[in-house]
Amino acid sequence: MIILNLNYKMKRYKINNKLIKIITNSKYSLNELNKLCKFNIKNIYYYNQSINEEYLDRLTKILRIDKEILNLKKFNFDYSKNFGHYSYGGPFKFNGVSTKFAEFIGIMLGDGNIHKNQLSIVIDSRDYLLKKHIKNLFKYLFSLDLHEYKPKYTNAIKLYKNNKKMISLLIRYGLKRGNKIKNNICIPNWIKAKGSYIRACLRGLILTDGCLYYCKRDKKFYIKFTNHSFTLLEDFKYVAKKIGFNFVKANRYNVALYRKNLVVSFINEIKLHNLYSGS
Repeated sequence: MIILNLNYKMKRYKINNKLIKIITNSKYSLNELNKLCKFNIKNIYYYNQSINEEYLDRLTKILRIDKEILNLKKFNFDYSKNFGHYSYGGPFKFNGVSTKFAEFIGIMLGDGNIHKNQLSIVIDSRDYLLKKHIKNLFKYLFSLDLHEYKPKYTNAIKLYKNNKKMISLLIRYGLKRGNKIKNNICIPNWIKAKGSYIRACLRGLILTDGCLYYCKRDKKFYIKFTNHSFTLLEDFKYVAKKIGFNFVKANRYNVALYRKNLVVSFINEIKLHNLYSGS
């Protein structure tokens, strides 16, 4: 039997601009550093605010620098506090299965992720209306507020919440922890069984991974959905066809709707003309 000491504290270092600059100017690309360090250096570069001592030692050894010259602020990370406060996240109230919940599932399938007991959604920070819409939707569904984290040097923003019971509920309704592509993520069956849920889920998917664009060559609008999960692409086509819209393969990671009358109907049925109305 393995006993986990929850009072264990690990030394961590606050990431500063000096470390980021050294990584940027190194002879290695981020992908190369990933392989050499054997951890995801992109998280350190773009998202995380701190790095643990083991990872820092690996990185400085590969970059051949003395970590003392970085002048990183050191602190102790208390796992017992993290597991207690951040993992459970307090009580929440689920507002029930609805079209709004189906839309939120679509958003999660598109730009969301579940890691351990944290839910996160990464979107463009410049899309203020989308951010506001997602936060309002989340508040309505769970009576909880999403936190925000703005990574350095990017136009992305991460909306996130830690709550073990809420994550368990989302998994019961069809979401999965971890890499969505490796896990063959798909649209849950309870959504596929009802037209109003299908429309709402498609709305969430289009909000995150879809677009309405104008083709100058053909002089008309198309609707495109893009995703690297082949199971989700197939599910998107399947449920769209169930409500009368025949999306076809545009390339390996895209499906599109081309016929003018269907594009107009899709916009009206999915309510793309007023994405942030909350209806």
